[in-house]
Amino acid sequence: LLDRRLAPSGLTSQQGAMLSWIEAQARAPTLSAVAAGLAMTHQNVKQIAAALARKGFLEIVPDETDKRARRLVL
Repeated sequence: LLDRRLAPSGLTSQQGAMLSWIEAQARAPTLSAVAAGLAMTHQNVKQIAAALARKGFLEIVPDETDKRARRLVL
């Protein structure tokens, strides 16, 4: 049902849930933090984040203090 409601915006329910979770955070979360917060695998979060980045909903940027970490910025 949620997928049908989100269809006009081009989002899936997983993508919508991820965007909502990221928006609720005080600071742009890392991929690992999103994976833990949404009980998903790191790989799944990375795939969904890449799709959202292609659609222009977020950017995946290196962390300023830890270049190995990637942050998801709306």
